[in-house]
Amino acid sequence: MIGPCPPADPILQSHLPHTPWAEPAMRRLPGIQPLEMADWLVVDDAYAGQMAARDRLIATRPAEVHALTEGARAAAGELLDMVLALLAGRGDFAVGGDAVTRPDGVRVPLDRAAPLLMLGRLVQEDFGLLQPGGGRAVGADRGDPVLSGQLDAGGEARPPAGADPRPGAAAL
Repeated sequence: MIGPCPPADPILQSHLPHTPWAEPAMRRLPGIQPLEMADWLVVDDAYAGQMAARDRLIATRPAEVHALTEGARAAAGELLDMVLALLAGRGDFAVGGDAVTRPDGVRVPLDRAAPLLMLGRLVQEDFGLLQPGGGRAVGADRGDPVLSGQLDAGGEARPPAGADPRPGAAAL
């Protein structure tokens, strides 16, 4: 089993830009609500530190922070294209044909062959791709969503290869 990342000083925001628990509809779990695309990707005061940690994890422990089934590759590419279009419309990223310069000044070469890893080097958010499962997992009905791609560079350990990450889900 893969262990957690070595202890490190936490990288925390000095304040949260959103307080969803203050909204009555969000006080109870899961508290999921739609939001505007412009509000989806946040760059805050912890960005530089979190991105440096993400870059390190992606470079040194890619199998622990990333997984992508071949069947999800097209969806991951579509997600990358959507995020790049959003970033191109912002003033804090410089999106070019072969690289993206992040708000912390780091230039990241575009790598379309690894779309989720690319996203993990650009934004603080983690990503998960759910696709119809087709009954591949034990106990899963045809069409149950299956986690088919994941980028979680927050430093948490992933389940080992072949392990079922949640009931009814096929392992990556």
